[in-house]
Amino acid sequence: MGGKTLAKTPSGNHSFPQDKGINSETTPTVNRGETIRSLKGNEEFFKAITQNSTDIIIIVNRRGRITYANPAVERIMGYSPEALIGRSAFDFIAKTDLPRAVYDFGKAVLTKSTVIPNCFEVRHKDGSTRILEGVGKNMFANPSVRGFVMNVRDITERKKTEEELDAYRKRLEELVEVRTADLEKSNEALRFQLSESKAVHEALRKSEERFRTLIQESSDIISILDDQTRFVFNSPSVNAVFGYPPEYLLGKSPFEFIHPDDLARVRAAYNTVLNHTHPGIPTEFRFRKAGGSWLHLEALGQNLFDYPGINGIVITSRDVTERKRTEEHLRERDQMIKSILSTTPLGIGLTVDRKIRWVNEAWMQIFGFEDNEACMGQPISILYASEKNYEESRRRIYTILKHAKIASIEAFMIRQSGSVFPAQINVAPIDPSDLKKGAISTITDISEWKKMEQSLRESEERYRLALEATSDGLWDWDITTGVVGYSPA
Repeated sequence: MGGKTLAKTPSGNHSFPQDKGINSETTPTVNRGETIRSLKGNEEFFKAITQNSTDIIIIVNRRGRITYANPAVERIMGYSPEALIGRSAFDFIAKTDLPRAVYDFGKAVLTKSTVIPNCFEVRHKDGSTRILEGVGKNMFANPSVRGFVMNVRDITERKKTEEELDAYRKRLEELVEVRTADLEKSNEALRFQLSESKAVHEALRKSEERFRTLIQESSDIISILDDQTRFVFNSPSVNAVFGYPPEYLLGKSPFEFIHPDDLARVRAAYNTVLNHTHPGIPTEFRFRKAGGSWLHLEALGQNLFDYPGINGIVITSRDVTERKRTEEHLRERDQMIKSILSTTPLGIGLTVDRKIRWVNEAWMQIFGFEDNEACMGQPISILYASEKNYEESRRRIYTILKHAKIASIEAFMIRQSGSVFPAQINVAPIDPSDLKKGAISTITDISEWKKMEQSLRESEERYRLALEATSDGLWDWDITTGVVGYSPA
């Protein structure tokens, strides 16, 4: 009898369904029902993984219109999968990210077998925004898919309060219950139609092939763990990411490969999913590759022990090593910038809505503040010698910033002790197009400079008076410029 069966290894582990060749014209009618049930089981296996994935899986055509979306899109973006079919994926991307999205999509359409990682800000159904991170792959040449496949996940909120988690779990259980009832009704209708229609038989075979292809070609790793916490299924991408053949991990516990420093945290997250107390939160940890090196993974787990055909914990994992390196680099750079700002002798401050929001140590020393708590939130007008001096300085700064990126003025300012001093003020807005977003200012006490200028002016005046009063003829020749000066005599 022809058909497709879900093969099992000697240890009882899942493997991909194997083709045995179906010829609906020559297969005896008495065996057709069994063939259909086999195809149905295979289709349910791959569909269950895809439909219950914690990540969003979306397929778009060459015009960017959505042809498939799994139920996760409703949880993350608020739209039901049915409401998205036929709509342009670009309609949901923020305007600031739209040019980059269009460019990357165009690039992907013109290439083959290209995996493109990206991160976009998208619009939720309720009007709020979410930040989605994921990867896309050109699968237009695959007859089972014929589209651009994107695997994305919500990274807007990585931590939630216990109350939010409990509410989310209850909502998800209600959705799963409703969805399960809907699927059961749909399955009953399909079973009836499959027994009567060759067209439906072919449609089911293509659907099974489609879900299997999505799992096989996904750049994320999809694994299933049994009740003994052993791998019973791994998608082919485990070879590219870990360096292990998929069958090598079968029967082994993932905890054997997790870094000792991360093991307790990962066990706690796994037990949360196992006990049905949470549908899964992103958990990052280090995993040992085939060569002995460590990579950083981000994983999501979902308890599907009660789901026929799965009977285990489904884990979706992603390599985030490069992202971790980038985050570490940014932390080091931020620390370096903070050190520079805190140790420079130049007074630096941040103002927003004409109020002090941040200052460095040199700034506090110039104005005589003992700590930054004493000046945070204070209006910047308190730093000027008088209200008139403040208003005049503010008008000059705004006038300069209409035509330049940085405004530089001199003004009299006042210390906490009450002493007045001349200062050089440089102001650079954070966003020149919107001054309300705040500005970075530098303050320099120029008291000594002013004293030197006054001394030079007095010296020059004495020299001029001496030249005018003498009866002798004096001349001065500047050898650098060639200019010759003469006294009045």
